Amino acid sequence: PHAGYAYSGKVAAHGVSLLKGQNVTRVILLGVAHRSGFDGACVSGYMANGTPIGDIPLDRAVIDKLAGHPLFKQDDQTMVMEHSIENQLPLLQYVLGDTGWKAVPILISRLDPMSARRIAAAILPHMDARTVVIASSDLTHHGRAFGYVPFKTDVVQNVRKLDHGFLEHVVSMDLDGMLNYRK
Repeated sequence: PHAGYAYSGKVAAHGVSLLKGQNVTRVILLGVAHRSGFDGACVSGYMANGTPIGDIPLDRAVIDKLAGHPLFKQDDQTMVMEHSIENQLPLLQYVLGDTGWKAVPILISRLDPMSARRIAAAILPHMDARTVVIASSDLTHHGRAFGYVPFKTDVVQNVRKLDHGFLEHVVSMDLDGMLNYRK
């Protein structure tokens, strides 16, 4: 999850902690674009991502190849305005330390099933035994502030049920089910 640390930091930290002691050289971070809508995916032209802990080098070779793909755009401003990737970075720095790993931050926006498959196919050649993918989401945004109030009673139970329904598609790697999931 990528909400503020007060809301989801414990869960995100637990997930990232599973990488402790692993020989990771590349982390591909997939985050959801919140502040700008576009078709496909976005990468930046930056050399590093800065955090209060220090800079994380970006894997420019991989990012430059992805930027040449028709479903990827390179736009620094779009990347700067997002938090879905940034919240993961200090956690990764803490767990992986200064072991020479590099990041490949990718923002995702509007996708149809074919585009999602093509983006995955573009990323696949950059996967190896020392690469990990972290896909960040905050799932259900319930409440008037988000314009989504499908239930007014048993909210916690119903949101949990809604999220778990989506996660069933994730675990079974059912892309069509994920992209079309609505309850």
